[in-house]
Amino acid sequence: MAEGEHNRAAQRLAEILTVGHDPAACMACLDNLELYVAAQLAGDDYRARFPIAADHLDRCVECAEAYALTYDDLLEALQPAPDLPLPTPDFSFLEPYAAGALSPAALRRNRTTSLPKLIAAALTPLANGLRLQLSQAILAALMPPVPLALRDAAEQAPLTELLIPAPAPGIARLELRIYADLVDPARRDLRVRVELPDRDWPDLAGIGCTLHLSTGPYQIISDPWGEAVVTGIRAEELDNLALEIRRP
Repeated sequence: MAEGEHNRAAQRLAEILTVGHDPAACMACLDNLELYVAAQLAGDDYRARFPIAADHLDRCVECAEAYALTYDDLLEALQPAPDLPLPTPDFSFLEPYAAGALSPAALRRNRTTSLPKLIAAALTPLANGLRLQLSQAILAALMPPVPLALRDAAEQAPLTELLIPAPAPGIARLELRIYADLVDPARRDLRVRVELPDRDWPDLAGIGCTLHLSTGPYQIISDPWGEAVVTGIRAEELDNLALEIRRP
């Protein structure tokens, strides 16, 4: 190593060892960690997209450990379907559930291995988006979200949520959250959020979301933050609900 490079490396190491713990910087890094890893796995220039997070990970051992765990989890989740088009799904692993041998509680206990397969089989890439077909098996395998302190005390916590990084070409992330309807307990509210690899909020308006219900298709358009909300869906409709996402 040349003397100049050696000096720069030594200076960098000294900066890392002497920097104090900054909880706010850690929180800012962790808030973007899944997007950072998803961009890395998608082959994007993730360090250029998230320069603050990249610099912080070089300095913070605790956040670097969280990055390693997040990377392994997302990589494992993407293993069943690394290439497109998706392979012909094999539903044989659902036979015990269909026969009643696995209760919803047992399926939730096995979600680590079951859920990625279910999601891979439920996703269909489209010309400029994707289609997600929900099922009773997917809903049963989803764990309730971990309770977190909500930024707004009046904000309602979701009953369950589904987060899929890089679900299709041109889609960086898909989030689907299901809430109890505040007016009718037999109905549900859905919040869909889409992130694109080439656009950030508040420039995510106009993403088309179509829900295919028994009563017919229902179309909604994302707001500048990539969110679209539909309320009052009958709970039983979720078992066969199909969601299509179209880039503008």
